[in-house]
Amino acid sequence: MKLASTPPATTLADVGFFISRAPYFPRLAYVEGPTGSPEIRISTCEEGFPWDRHVEASPYGCFAHATGWLEALRKLTGADLQKLVIRKGNTVVAVCPVFVQRRGPLRLAYSPPLAGAVHHMGPAFMDYDSLTDRNRIRLLTGYQSAFDTLIEQGIRCNYVELRFPPGFLDARALQWAGYRIRLLYTRVVDLGAGPQAALRQSSPDLRRNVRKCEGRVVSRAASSEELPAFLRIVQSRYREVGARYPLSSEFLSDLFRNMGPSRIQLFLAEEAGEIQTGLILALHRHRATVWHGSARPQSSQLPVGDHLHWSALQWAHEHGFREFELMDADSARLEEFKSKFNGRLLPVLHAERSKIWHRVAERIGRDRPALF
Repeated sequence: MKLASTPPATTLADVGFFISRAPYFPRLAYVEGPTGSPEIRISTCEEGFPWDRHVEASPYGCFAHATGWLEALRKLTGADLQKLVIRKGNTVVAVCPVFVQRRGPLRLAYSPPLAGAVHHMGPAFMDYDSLTDRNRIRLLTGYQSAFDTLIEQGIRCNYVELRFPPGFLDARALQWAGYRIRLLYTRVVDLGAGPQAALRQSSPDLRRNVRKCEGRVVSRAASSEELPAFLRIVQSRYREVGARYPLSSEFLSDLFRNMGPSRIQLFLAEEAGEIQTGLILALHRHRATVWHGSARPQSSQLPVGDHLHWSALQWAHEHGFREFELMDADSARLEEFKSKFNGRLLPVLHAERSKIWHRVAERIGRDRPALF
């Protein structure tokens, strides 16, 4: 791996990564590629590059990879967003957003960022699943070597944390590169057989609670104009448990404006005309994800949260989604609620590496879980 002050060529077919502007980057940086895989190259996303088209094409693309989400997260965090494009020769093999932040003497790289209540992000590989194992590991070692050179020598970060898309489990290249690995989880309910089949497979108390709310609770899709009512509910719930509410009304408004109703949907539950609780679904490809909300009602004694989630699941199926994700299965307290739906656990690969200051960096906390 060679680092040079200027690239030997000006086309992306000939250069590794080339960065002309960024507050934490050197003015020029170039990487030829890792030993054994000189064809793997990383560049920042150039103007006109069809980023969202590649996110849609990747089986590992998630809702938060989309440009509208990334821009809202950049504005919320104040971080430097780098949208990295990974190529093998001239073929795009992955895209990966990275958020770079400074904390005192530390320069930290995250994907996803600490703020914004996004559980996973990382690189979205295109055709990884179709490769032989030998070609997979060649791709991953080549990518990892180029990525680490960019992060440590180009951006000069002291610490990097990655949370990969659900189901991506090949940690070999990461382990060989000195990353510490652990598993996180998320839950996904299969909607292929329909919502009634999903309900039959759920816990008995969920089925009882849904029946108990029938005719007494109205759970409905709502427009972004009702976001203020939703915010009042979730802010109150955070205060009850002594937690700081991590999001802002501006951030939520940015998301709804950037993404539109085909990519993000608010749901509210009412009893006797009074809004009790709500949630937000993030929509991507075949999956509807419960990203943010509250399972606990404001004042009702009914299990309104169960009815709300069940109604959102039905809506997702009616609108053609094949999976319903209850994002983040890592909290013991929240799993008591989420496990009612009996969705399968999908592992989320968590990887981190640091050169120095790692104990300090690890103490910089993430947002609390997105559902209260």
